[in-house]
Amino acid sequence: MKRITYISRITNPLSIKEIETIGMISTKNNKQVNITGLLVFFEKLFFQIIEGDDEEVNRLYVKIGKDPRHGDILRIKTEHGINERLFPI
Repeated sequence: MKRITYISRITNPLSIKEIETIGMISTKNNKQVNITGLLVFFEKLFFQIIEGDDEEVNRLYVKIGKDPRHGDILRIKTEHGINERLFPI
């Protein structure tokens, strides 16, 4: 398994409702491909940890990189070969 931790800046203002919707949709979509993690929003920044199958995590990270809501994405850490999730299914 793999884990990626990153931060990004929002490109346009988002309401609390929009942020909650992003969280709900992301949770649903990630559950379908066994990705777990954490999404935090503060001071116009997203902080996220995603973990799961290497290919699924890579696919999601590429998708995030193409999402126009994210700017200035900074990958903080990539962990390969993890055996235990920080955020169990």
